[in-house]
Amino acid sequence: MISRRTPRVTSLILKSNGPVCHHGTVSSKGEEAKFKKLRIEQLQQDKFNYPHKFDYSHTLKQFRKTFDDLATGQAAETSERVRVCGRVQGIREVGKKLKFIDILQGESSVQVKMQNKADVYEGDFKADSKFLRRGDVIGIEGVPVRTNAGELSVLAASITLLSPCVGTMPPGQLEKTETKYRKRHLDLMTGPNVREVFRTRSQIIRYLRDFLQDRDFMEVETPTLISGVGGAAAKPFLTHHQDLKMDLSLRIAPELHLKMLTVGGFDRVFEIGKQFRNEGTDKSHNPEFTSCEFYMAYADYLDLISLTQQLLSGMAASLSSAKALDLFPSNAPFTQVDFVDELVSATGQTFPTGDDLNVYAVAGPFLRDLCSKFDIPTKSDRGLESSVPKLYDKLFSYLVEPDLKGSTFVCHHPTCMSPLAKSHRHHPHLSERFELFVEGMELVNAYTELNDPVVQRNAFAKQENKLMETNPLQEDYATALEYGLPPTAGWGLGIDRLVMAITGKTSIRDVILFPTMKPLTQSESDQS
Repeated sequence: MISRRTPRVTSLILKSNGPVCHHGTVSSKGEEAKFKKLRIEQLQQDKFNYPHKFDYSHTLKQFRKTFDDLATGQAAETSERVRVCGRVQGIREVGKKLKFIDILQGESSVQVKMQNKADVYEGDFKADSKFLRRGDVIGIEGVPVRTNAGELSVLAASITLLSPCVGTMPPGQLEKTETKYRKRHLDLMTGPNVREVFRTRSQIIRYLRDFLQDRDFMEVETPTLISGVGGAAAKPFLTHHQDLKMDLSLRIAPELHLKMLTVGGFDRVFEIGKQFRNEGTDKSHNPEFTSCEFYMAYADYLDLISLTQQLLSGMAASLSSAKALDLFPSNAPFTQVDFVDELVSATGQTFPTGDDLNVYAVAGPFLRDLCSKFDIPTKSDRGLESSVPKLYDKLFSYLVEPDLKGSTFVCHHPTCMSPLAKSHRHHPHLSERFELFVEGMELVNAYTELNDPVVQRNAFAKQENKLMETNPLQEDYATALEYGLPPTAGWGLGIDRLVMAITGKTSIRDVILFPTMKPLTQSESDQS
């Protein structure tokens, strides 16, 4: 039974102006506010106390498995009472003495049969059943039965209100983009396909972690709040520590710290964590995102090409996802192309050769002319002229990436694009680097690590548009290299983008539980 402390609010709600559906879904913001106000008042009047816990005997998944063999019309022994709990998804009245309540827990649902019979329901049937609303969290004690309609159910002896829903449950899955991302609790509550995306995300991360640990990689944690910036070319979020009187930034990548650990003797390390970049947002970029980076001593980028395919093909097989199996087949190698060759093919132009690929005085004018020819903007968001590495990146992004199908390794970028990568052993103007693109979206960046401290310092010095006046992190890293980084291969994966690819989502916001959102105006807030 619902304890007598439970409010009798339904009759008040039904007297309010405006349509209110049987399950408590209100048709307008005004009616929603009235519903909430009245229900909260009644909870307070009845001195409702939220229970601290509910001792259940079975999860709904366990209940369905345990009593699945009940025949139609059969009930378990009356002594075999169960206690289950979940959120009310719907209430169906069958006359005045019988109700069916659907409850959900995780992805399992069970029907509750609430019948007004003295030898069945032990509480005040009329009062208890009248109060229940869609969205309430309830606990049920009763007997397992399979109804004459063949539905496995709990014949309720008592129902306990555990947490009333004083908001208004949407009538169905959320459609408005602003509402979905800003009220993720409702999006998850009403969307089984939304919940499935995030369950898949959890499986992906678990597989990734197991894959690396099975190969003797050690998981570590490196600083998120750092002095300086490094590991990628991106604008950081800056802050200041009052007590230490230090300027700090949120990391844009964990790369330099991880490689310092490899110098220290950890030959295989990885980290799964958050990165932060103070840049624009679009369908594949969020200011806060999750990556996995690992570093593998005594290996090179060719080893990582093989390892990447093993990882993704194995992950696809473990998920049994048709989409993943199509993107990451285990029976054929992924496509491999060369970065410069693809640009030559896309533009129809002959590119500078040898070292001229990286000499700014030669490559800069050539690349700007190409950008002009193809109407590609050459200035950054801050109005600055793009550097040569950025011009290469813009040309590739506009002209090549959209046409990359399936899973494609793009290899051997010009060295100016890869200040932390080792030059190719046979073509020193190119780097031993690859990026993995899936359906035109970059997922992985990897290379043979530059481990010569003198060359590394020169590469840092050549970087244009420095983001900070001083960069202690880069200096610490260059000093660490003086103690000897073994031949090492490094690898980074954007986990959010991988989840997008596997689940078929086209926006990164669909795979991040709480994506970064700009504030709503008042009119936008009213509409959402």
